[in-house]
Amino acid sequence: MNQRLSPSVLILILMLLTACVFAAHLYRKKDTVSPVISPSALQQMKTLALQHLFQEGRAFLHHDEDFFRQAYSAIFSRLPESGGSPGMLAVPVDKRISEFDKTALLSGYTAEMQPEYASARVEYDLGNLAFIYGSFQEAQTFYETACSLDKTNPDYLFMLATVYDVLNKSDLAVSMHTVCLEMRESTCKETSIPVIQSYFAMGTAYIGAGKYQKALECLTKAKNRLESVKKHKQKFLLGCIYNNIGYASRLTGDTNTAVQACRKALDIFNELYLGRPTIALANTHINFAETYKALEQYMIARNEYKKAYDTLSALFGGELHPVFSRLSYKTGMTHFEINDFHNAAQYFHKCVDIISACNSPDQDFLLVDYYNYLAICYFHINDYEHAKLYFQRSLANLETNAPDDERLIDLYTNLGKTVYRLGETDKAIELYNNSLRIREILGINENHIRFATLYGCIGSAYMQDAQYEDAIKAFSHALAITKRIESPEKQMFFTILYKNLSEAHEKNGNETLAKLYLARINGEDVTLPTDN
Repeated sequence: MNQRLSPSVLILILMLLTACVFAAHLYRKKDTVSPVISPSALQQMKTLALQHLFQEGRAFLHHDEDFFRQAYSAIFSRLPESGGSPGMLAVPVDKRISEFDKTALLSGYTAEMQPEYASARVEYDLGNLAFIYGSFQEAQTFYETACSLDKTNPDYLFMLATVYDVLNKSDLAVSMHTVCLEMRESTCKETSIPVIQSYFAMGTAYIGAGKYQKALECLTKAKNRLESVKKHKQKFLLGCIYNNIGYASRLTGDTNTAVQACRKALDIFNELYLGRPTIALANTHINFAETYKALEQYMIARNEYKKAYDTLSALFGGELHPVFSRLSYKTGMTHFEINDFHNAAQYFHKCVDIISACNSPDQDFLLVDYYNYLAICYFHINDYEHAKLYFQRSLANLETNAPDDERLIDLYTNLGKTVYRLGETDKAIELYNNSLRIREILGINENHIRFATLYGCIGSAYMQDAQYEDAIKAFSHALAITKRIESPEKQMFFTILYKNLSEAHEKNGNETLAKLYLARINGEDVTLPTDN
């Protein structure tokens, strides 16, 4: 059966706010008190990280409790009491940022820096606040304003490039990081942390742009320079660099380097966090799993996915988030790949349960795949009633939400195969014809093995209903398609179709043609009606 895999590319950007937190910290008032962060606020910020965990070809912002305490301490301690008191943390993020008194904040900065730079600093700080809370479009606006007001500060460019990266504007991100790097290299040592961070961030942006070799060049420079610094305290950054090297190496086909880099990243994070669950650790397990999956070592991949799942579950205190359904899906696929359909089905059921309880905006989209794979599993273990049920559910979701989606072709076909095995041949023919109708609507060329298979299925259904003339037409059409395509299954298809045509002609009363098709199977040089 044809299946469609959900896109799932994983990468980790884990130092996006380091520069802005450090810079903001320099401007703290010495007599201010760091705000107290409520558990609910921390949970909200951690949850934002998960929203970027499975973006295809993308990175996500690392959120852990220590990081947030540092960022809050740096940013809120500089805001006036009227706009930045700890009590403001309970206000919805869009209202909170819009309520900050820029005039009051500006007056605080003009006492410490030149007036022409103070306005840029205000925009930058508010951009950082929006970024922390995941309001990336708003953060972009603040950062762009900061850069226009002060064109000399590389930190502003760094965070503008960073938010472009998170918003999948990878080419813009690379461009901004290039300018930022040039500015930093003109004033800093090549082994300075800001320069290393820029190489890391640029490498990650290249990953987002799909330029993996360029990414590896930047990431390798970042790694080599950081490791050349004696007794550096940037283990977290080094772990992130190794993780991204592993990711980019896998996508260039260098799985050996990918395994080594991911293992190094895991060693660093395990040493750094001493077993404490973090998103950095979970995402490295995911990257490791993807690498082993590429090596077709599915059980090792399964174990790594489960480690990621357990880490995130411990971190968030539960499983009611779409990321857990996606991890269950990936774990289920490792069983699916080795034809372990019973265990695969258990994980796909878990996917359905989690995503249904989350009330996620992506629920309908995800359920199409989850139901589809559940149905395929049940089909392969000959439980056709359950297969029919879940193919129908997948089909209903897709028909409602994407009536012109190409996946409808395979869903109609697979549901047709299922009801055929349940003896519903008329319904099977109707579903097969729906597949052909969608193909025509979408203008998809029929010269593909999937359509040769489909016409073969139509012929088999007509045979079951003793409609031999229609069966011969369908088998002949399947044969014609098979002749026009290149497929490793081509010869096998010829044998099956010649046999089917022989049987159809025999039952239709034409024993001469039946014998000719059998002779072709046996390698005899005979002329057939379908040779034209």
